[in-house]
Amino acid sequence: TQSFDISRVADNNSQEDNKMIAFPNPVKDWLCVRSESLSSEEIDFIQIMSASGQEIQSVEEYKQFGKILTFNLSHLENGVYLVSIQSHSENVMLRIVKE
Repeated sequence: TQSFDISRVADNNSQEDNKMIAFPNPVKDWLCVRSESLSSEEIDFIQIMSASGQEIQSVEEYKQFGKILTFNLSHLENGVYLVSIQSHSENVMLRIVKE
């Protein structure tokens, strides 16, 4: 297993962490993540974790439309989750709410 530092989680409203934004948030089924700098070739993995940092699943399938990644979260129960996107150059964590 891999450990993550969840002490710094990006907030969609933060000016400092606006490289990636998750929407809609709260999400019902398909989550979109907009990134100004990330290309699909750079993505090492995407993980969904509980709010406490426990790994729930790795996202194996996602679609990319320009600067937007999208993947299905409809199977998750309602609650708060962390989405970790690891690339060659950075690891970004986004807090999302599943409805």
